[in-house]
Amino acid sequence: MSIPATTLPELITSRLILNQVQIEDAPQVFILRNDKLVNKYVDLPETPDEAAAANFIHKVNDYNLQNKGRYWAIRLKDNPQLIGSICLWNFDDNTNTAELGFTLLTDYWRKGYMQEALQCVLQYGFDDLHLTKIDGWTHQLNEASIGLMEKVGFTRNFELEKQAIVDESEKHMVIYTILNQH
Repeated sequence: MSIPATTLPELITSRLILNQVQIEDAPQVFILRNDKLVNKYVDLPETPDEAAAANFIHKVNDYNLQNKGRYWAIRLKDNPQLIGSICLWNFDDNTNTAELGFTLLTDYWRKGYMQEALQCVLQYGFDDLHLTKIDGWTHQLNEASIGLMEKVGFTRNFELEKQAIVDESEKHMVIYTILNQH
């Protein structure tokens, strides 16, 4: 598998638009990356100000251009403000696989937005990128992320956990996997 170089495609669901993160999103990215509740189970590098958030935006947009990942802003169709993000990254050309990441501002939790975004990104990953498998890592106590992944068809991958989680700092992580059924 070789992920083709391309601009990030805009993905549209019934309520959402997934598109490239813009510099104008820096205030929302700053909030998202610094919200203690959003990041309770995530070990993120410090984002001390909006300038650091802007640097992060440049970094993920470069990842998109260099085929290191696909990183989308999540927006409501009726409001262009960023409410979250979702990405496919850590592509493996040998196995046609990728990892999944997602985050959402707390005001938008439990409304089905992330499930909608996730299903759209899975379809893109399998249909357009021809991935064979997508993995999602999360903290073992992150019931919301585990529940979401299970709801859309992921199953816990104990075998991959045995192989991948070798560092003591990762012992609290669990890995979920979904296979391409096409």
